[in-house]
Amino acid sequence: MQVEVKSPQVYSKEIVIVVPKEEVEGRFEEIFAKVAADIQLPGFRKGKAPRGLLMKNLSGEISEDLAEELVNEGFSKANEEHDLRPMIPI
Repeated sequence: MQVEVKSPQVYSKEIVIVVPKEEVEGRFEEIFAKVAADIQLPGFRKGKAPRGLLMKNLSGEISEDLAEELVNEGFSKANEEHDLRPMIPI
């Protein structure tokens, strides 16, 4: 994960977070595997639903959770590397 902080104005920072495709895919698969093991869809035993059906039903939620997680990690990394001081608590 690469983090870049730009300063367009004195009290304004722009944080650019770049996450390699492989890392995103790997993290997505980790989350998907955890969720797939616990989910029960009608007509299937717990954890035994077909991957395609699970992807159709869950990929949007998993993607949102993953994006939020990666942004939080990126912000934490930017904060550590560049000693950022947010004006409001986060």
